[in-house]
Amino acid sequence: MSQNRWAAKNDSNQKDIVKDLRKLGISVMLFKHDIIIGFRGKNYLIEIKNPEYAQSKKTGKVKESSKRDSQKKLDIEWQGQRGYCFTLDDVLRVIGFKIND
Repeated sequence: MSQNRWAAKNDSNQKDIVKDLRKLGISVMLFKHDIIIGFRGKNYLIEIKNPEYAQSKKTGKVKESSKRDSQKKLDIEWQGQRGYCFTLDDVLRVIGFKIND
């Protein structure tokens, strides 16, 4: 499978976020519905969610109801870094990218 193939269940904002990350020279690979980012010798596992339906208006975090069972399992079992992001700015904040970089 090509790394540029977009699965039907990827959130609609993921494609544009990945495109913008690559324009900034950041390495991005698709892994199931997550993206793996390589930046300054570190790897980041990020799940892009659409804020229109997945973001809690109260907390600003991802609603549990918007997570697939496999994501909930990964949240519990994964011992490495993993984040949920809604926007390009969220992703840049997670990886520590500053606009002047």
